[in-house]
Amino acid sequence: MNSPDQNLTFSDQQKEFYQKISEGNFSTALELGKKILDQISQDQPNMIAEAHLGLAHLYCHLGRFSESFPHYDAAYENFEKAGDNLAALNTCQNLGAALIEKGEYEKAIQLLEEKAKQHLSADSLLEQIVHSMHLALAFIGAGSFPEAQKVLGNVKAMIEQESFRHLAPYYQLMEGRSLLIQGKYTEAFPILKEAGNHFSEMGDLAGEIEVLLAFTAPLLEYQLFQEAQQLIEKISAREELKQYPALEHSMHLRRLALGAFLGKWVPSDLELLQGAGMDQGRTEDWLQFWFHLSLAATRIGEKKLSQLFLHRAKEIATQIENKLTSKHAAFFHRRPDIARLFRLAETKAKEVTETMRPSEPTKEAETAEAATLAPPMLKKTL
Repeated sequence: MNSPDQNLTFSDQQKEFYQKISEGNFSTALELGKKILDQISQDQPNMIAEAHLGLAHLYCHLGRFSESFPHYDAAYENFEKAGDNLAALNTCQNLGAALIEKGEYEKAIQLLEEKAKQHLSADSLLEQIVHSMHLALAFIGAGSFPEAQKVLGNVKAMIEQESFRHLAPYYQLMEGRSLLIQGKYTEAFPILKEAGNHFSEMGDLAGEIEVLLAFTAPLLEYQLFQEAQQLIEKISAREELKQYPALEHSMHLRRLALGAFLGKWVPSDLELLQGAGMDQGRTEDWLQFWFHLSLAATRIGEKKLSQLFLHRAKEIATQIENKLTSKHAAFFHRRPDIARLFRLAETKAKEVTETMRPSEPTKEAETAEAATLAPPMLKKTL
């Protein structure tokens, strides 16, 4: 197990920690980060905060978002002790982003509207833009499009200034995602395409991959499998994808869903997936994954599996909804993709109920059933 060189300064140890991350040695970096934290004196709140922040970032990078929460909390608490207002603000926003990835939209909204807001500087337009972008993402996830649109409108006005135009692709990515969720594909695609081109020009690989991932879901749902396969292969071929485990996990779920649509079922994989938790990856990726598997199963006539996968997707959606305030829960339930999921689940449930309903007995059957006290004959269940 790697240990930090105790002769190095804290700054040098942190540089070594981030160097391991950049090299893709994530397990080594994780061990190192924990050791660095253990060595710091409790009377050094700024160092403690920085060490916690590094670990939180690493957990998010790995797609283990829930594990980042306590580290972000500790970093925020210690930045406040150290009187570092800007670092406290940035930590709040990073925690908000991690909460959004896990579908904790209400917690993210409350954090950003209350705790983070008190650290905002009225003189810093950049702080206002970044804060608004995080808040818009939380509103989009909760399905509160009126609130999201209001915030995005403010962002759009701010980034029109010359010094902030480099932020335009991030705004476009959010706007495109919002339109996709609302089912407005013809409006979303050109916006996302432009964002992807900008990210490519900027050399922002993560942003570029996010855009490509956004395209895959509608391609799968509209059964444009050749186009989806080309896009997924294009992303998977990027060697640099390995440097982004969270995005690689998103890609892995898309690849499995495509395989399911193409009828490439692997029973052992399906058994593992049915018992899989969501410790790694974005909650909405898992929701979308199970929903896509349900559609794929229906397409090839696997009715039992379709019902099972749809149930998994509905469970996730219900968990998200139950954590929202009544106002945002109503918005979330009406979110077009979620409303479709619940409608389909209700239809499937009715189908199952119909198959279990007693058929109309003949006169002879009534006599036989009465004589034997046997229950009515049931139709064959799915």
